[in-house]
Amino acid sequence: MKKMTIRKVLENIVAKSYGKEIKKFYLVFTDGQVATADFAIDLIWKLAEESSLNLLWEVEVVCATRVGDYVTVICNADIEQTNGDPDKTLW
Repeated sequence: MKKMTIRKVLENIVAKSYGKEIKKFYLVFTDGQVATADFAIDLIWKLAEESSLNLLWEVEVVCATRVGDYVTVICNADIEQTNGDPDKTLW
């Protein structure tokens, strides 16, 4: 399980799905929130427009799976938050 911000999770989904035949994306949080989209970039728009999630919130990626033409990423948002830029060690 890897800790990163929601922003970084979305960046990874977009980057790793580029050029692949994927019909549906699911971003599931362990607290019950679910975001779905037909395109990876639409996940970003949906979370920015429809959700009250802070994209700099740290989450723990529990599972990221591609089955056929569906991608599911499960995140645990119930972890301790840190001050500063949480993604600084990922570059």
